[in-house]
Amino acid sequence: MCLICLGLNENKLTSMEGYANLSEMKDSIPEAHVDEVLSKLDQLSRQEVDQLIREFSADLNSLNQELDEKLSSEDDCYWEEEDEIC
Repeated sequence: MCLICLGLNENKLTSMEGYANLSEMKDSIPEAHVDEVLSKLDQLSRQEVDQLIREFSADLNSLNQELDEKLSSEDDCYWEEEDEIC
């Protein structure tokens, strides 16, 4: 097993680190294994993107909830041409 696969299996590499390492090592690894590593990196990249989307969505939901609470507590306020009037 190559060092990249070891790092991936132990969750010690991000996909970006893995791609960088592969670019340095690809000439010393059999082509079939390069394809296998690329497949693992692709899967990890998708997982990382999915995680970022979940985190962004949670942050956005939290901000929306905070905004809803703020707006509902300021029923007497309104905005007119970017000026807050209370």
